[in-house]
Amino acid sequence: MANLLPVPVAKQNMFDHEARFAALGATALLVFGLVAIIVMMPSYVAVSSTDSATSTDPALAEQAKQDEAAIARAQALIEQFSPAAAPSAKGAAIAAALVLRPRGIRIQSVTYSAGMSGQASTLQLSGTAEANQEIEAYRRLLAAAGPFTSVNIPVTALVGTTRGEFTVTLTGTF
Repeated sequence: MANLLPVPVAKQNMFDHEARFAALGATALLVFGLVAIIVMMPSYVAVSSTDSATSTDPALAEQAKQDEAAIARAQALIEQFSPAAAPSAKGAAIAAALVLRPRGIRIQSVTYSAGMSGQASTLQLSGTAEANQEIEAYRRLLAAAGPFTSVNIPVTALVGTTRGEFTVTLTGTF
């Protein structure tokens, strides 16, 4: 059998088919990308929302104040009616570390390692900060107050090479 189309026409047809295939592939990738963006948008909005949003909306700020008051009342009732639930030394250390954190610091995990007979215990707090200055301020607060004998933060977290992520290692007898 012989090819009925001349060579230049056959090449042009092949080029047209390749162009259609490339356009179809690009369109499919574009559609998949848009679907991925639409699917991930709620997660992005949830993660990127900050506490500053509540300060701009008076209704949300009032609700936050009411929530804080309710939490304070619940804590007072727990302390009053449950003397057996007194915090341990390690619970007090964790509470002290969490209470001292500035507003832009978010703690994501807490790891406690008990010291062996006479050795200091360690407490690691991992989280994120909106600015490196907040990490340094948190380090100063922890060093000045609380039952901690040493407060260590890697230099990379303080100079900003970790994009706001940090780990604080606290040692002490707790």
